[in-house]
Amino acid sequence: ENKKAYELSQKQRTMERRIRNTKRIVMGWKESMDKAPDEDIRAEAEREYQRTASLLQNQNKAYRAFCEETGLKQRSERIHIAKWNRAQASKATAAAKEWQNRGEI
Repeated sequence: ENKKAYELSQKQRTMERRIRNTKRIVMGWKESMDKAPDEDIRAEAEREYQRTASLLQNQNKAYRAFCEETGLKQRSERIHIAKWNRAQASKATAAAKEWQNRGEI
C-alpha cells in the first residue's frame, strides 16, 4: 500500500516538474517572439510559442486526469513558477487554441 502511494506521488511530482519546465519554455518563446528583430524570426518564434503552449495545455489536462483517476489532490502550488500569471496563462491558452485550429497538433 505504501509503495503504491509512493509511486503515484512520484509520478505526480514528475508531471508537475514537466509542467513547470514547459511554462518556462513558453515564457522564453513569448519573449523571443516579442523581441524578434525581423518578421521571419518572429514568425518562427510564434509558431514554436503556439506549439509549446499546446503542449502545456495537454500536460495540464493529463495532470488533472491523473489526479482524478488516482484520487490524489491537485497541488497547484507545485506547478506555479515566478512571473507566470493569469495574463501569461490567458495568452498561452489563446496561442494553443490557434495552434490546434491550424491542425498541427
